[in-house]
Amino acid sequence: KLWHFGEMFEFFKKNNLLMILTLFFIGGFCFGIYFCSKETGLFDFSKRYIADYISNRTGYSFISVLFRSFFSSMLFIAVCFISGSSMLGIILVPFICSVKGLLLGTVAANLYIGNSLNGIAFYAVLILPSAVISVIAIILASKESIWFSLLLARLTFPSTSPKNLSFDFKNYCVKYLSISAICFASALLDAILSVNFLKSFNI
Repeated sequence: KLWHFGEMFEFFKKNNLLMILTLFFIGGFCFGIYFCSKETGLFDFSKRYIADYISNRTGYSFISVLFRSFFSSMLFIAVCFISGSSMLGIILVPFICSVKGLLLGTVAANLYIGNSLNGIAFYAVLILPSAVISVIAIILASKESIWFSLLLARLTFPSTSPKNLSFDFKNYCVKYLSISAICFASALLDAILSVNFLKSFNI
């Protein structure tokens, strides 16, 4: 069933924060693609990232690759969680999405510049599938962090009555456990693709 414009508007209205965070990610991704070849720092960083990506998956067991990938993804999630535990999360968290987009954008540009179509195939087969899942996790984590930061910020208003946040914080942690499961799914896919297809590419 196709959506009507009214239904689309309601979706955007109800999920406007997700849309804004997605735009932050897309902005970082486009910035990374455009400036990778123009900024030496970005180009060198993405080159080191690609080298580390390959070395961390070459000659290691499936379980080793799985947990390396999982802890790498969880780094962004941990930063979102910590940022959301303070009022600064309202400002900091959207830029975490931009940093993830910047990373993926510069890597894509670097692979294309250095390896042409072979680099794009490497990106599409090995990096992109698991990255899509991890980006979803980061955007969902960012949403929860911003809402909790807003909750903390409201308590500073003189007109706001005192509130026990223990239940809200427990709910915040439970949601992050669910997001961690999404990260694990991303790492699982990464490990499967790396073990089976990494040797097919010469980067």
